[in-house]
Amino acid sequence: MENRIRQVRKAKKLTQQDIARKLNINQTAISQWERGSTVPKNEKLIQLCEILETSSDYLLGISDDPAFRDAESKAVVNTIGPVMESIEAACVNANAECQDMTLEILNELLHLLHIRNLRQKTASLHYLSSTLSSSTQFIDTCIASSLAKDLETGRILKNKDLTLSHLELSLNSLSEILIKSED
Repeated sequence: MENRIRQVRKAKKLTQQDIARKLNINQTAISQWERGSTVPKNEKLIQLCEILETSSDYLLGISDDPAFRDAESKAVVNTIGPVMESIEAACVNANAECQDMTLEILNELLHLLHIRNLRQKTASLHYLSSTLSSSTQFIDTCIASSLAKDLETGRILKNKDLTLSHLELSLNSLSEILIKSED
């Protein structure tokens, strides 16, 4: 995602400061998005797509078509955005291995979305479903590991169950959308 934000921004001859002003945020946030350190929240991603006149599918790496389609962009952002935010929140205190594996899972999910978007049938729904399920279990393990670490150091990871249930709902929504797209 980070390379695409930078590419489109530069193609539109915009600076990070230009984007930051339009989004009413700090330039540091734009820099972090472009480096891949953080991801934009839902509403900021929608606004970013409007400013850059490109689709969220393109920025998220789901599609190679940068054409802006407002309704489609909002639908994807509203589905994938909460998943990304939940994973990011769940892994804030996780160890590097958990963070790396989570990134790998996200990349796999984005790849599956990309395949579905191209209408290729090579990614089976069973494989997608099992990937979503194992992603949820893995994130739960990361959260539990982080919670144990936080208890040892006197810090407590808040909202573990809420974050996990939000993640599960988001993944289930994503799965339903993909199943419907096959019809």
